[in-house]
Amino acid sequence: MSFVGSRAVKVESSAAQGERYEPPVGFVITGVMAAGKSTVAEVLAKSFARGVHVRGDVFRKMIVSGRDPIAPTLGDEALRQLDLRQHLAVSVANDYWRDDFNVVLQDISEAMQDKRRKKDADQNVEAKRKPAHALYPP
Repeated sequence: MSFVGSRAVKVESSAAQGERYEPPVGFVITGVMAAGKSTVAEVLAKSFARGVHVRGDVFRKMIVSGRDPIAPTLGDEALRQLDLRQHLAVSVANDYWRDDFNVVLQDISEAMQDKRRKKDADQNVEAKRKPAHALYPP
């Protein structure tokens, strides 16, 4: 069943029962490491009847060999891996959202990437970074 068909059935079903269909919502929680993002995201996701907590760090941990560490200064490979993990996290979050789950996506702040981009610009290095990943709708 398609996403559009699935939503149409739910809207019609809710209307037939005298209820209002509430579409799912998405939240993105970012911040520096150890700021409490996981705790806030978990509580928020559990507050919904259909809630999902997508943790960006899960995708980093899937790299079992060749993973670059997350550090205050990120090298090219660490930035590439961070871009990849954020792309994967957004893709998963969007899939849950399309299936009527309220989604809370939690990951480290992109401020780390911004610092690297600024450093590259200061050194006249051509930025080859991917743009931020779109969320809701993709």
